[in-house]
Amino acid sequence: MYYDPEGEYTVPYQWGTTGIGVNMAVVGEDFPRSWGLIFDPSISGSHDGKIQLLNDPRETMGAALKYLGYSLNTTDKGELDKAKDLVASTASRLAAFNTDSADEFLTSGETVIGHGYSGDMFVQFLETDNPEDYVYFVPEEGGTRWIDNMGIPFDAPHPCTAHTFINWLLSADQGAALSNWNYYATPNDAAVPGLDEELLDFVNDPELLAGGVDSLEEIEDTGDFEINYSDAFVEAKG
Repeated sequence: MYYDPEGEYTVPYQWGTTGIGVNMAVVGEDFPRSWGLIFDPSISGSHDGKIQLLNDPRETMGAALKYLGYSLNTTDKGELDKAKDLVASTASRLAAFNTDSADEFLTSGETVIGHGYSGDMFVQFLETDNPEDYVYFVPEEGGTRWIDNMGIPFDAPHPCTAHTFINWLLSADQGAALSNWNYYATPNDAAVPGLDEELLDFVNDPELLAGGVDSLEEIEDTGDFEINYSDAFVEAKG
């Protein structure tokens, strides 16, 4: 992890991706595994008003940047401006910029193409009567891989209790139970034998990462440039 390369201060316990969920019963199965499914009206114009993007500056600007062939951590103002223009041109075609209900919008029929998080999407699909009608993938241009970590503040009043909790969560049984509940992947080797077959099938599906593992990036702190992402997103939403 770029912020803690030696694992000296943090320990990961979950990971996942950000990509696109599709209702194939409406959209069909013959579509490109590309961010163009959201950003290119020649591909998805017939579904205008049924498309959703996350209400998140780094994730949504990052998706546009990846579609344009740039890093989602760019500090090039010109590249970010192109991504801003792309999101702005897409805004009128959306049902919403929404993060909290992206998965529910998709399975309720409010949207047919949605931008969201891997585990949220898959759990929601499984709760429908027809999970085979839905697919989630990270587009061929790439996308976000995120990693949830635990750390203990230097002035924590009860560090021993914190260590006890971390050790408990990283045990084989609890690590597997967590992933089997939220359907996010685990970095914990000890937990893998306890994962549900449906979860293993999902995270190991070769079509999950259309561009392969190397197309994924973690969102990094861009320092003083970070405010440009927030400003660009506000302007793009109008």
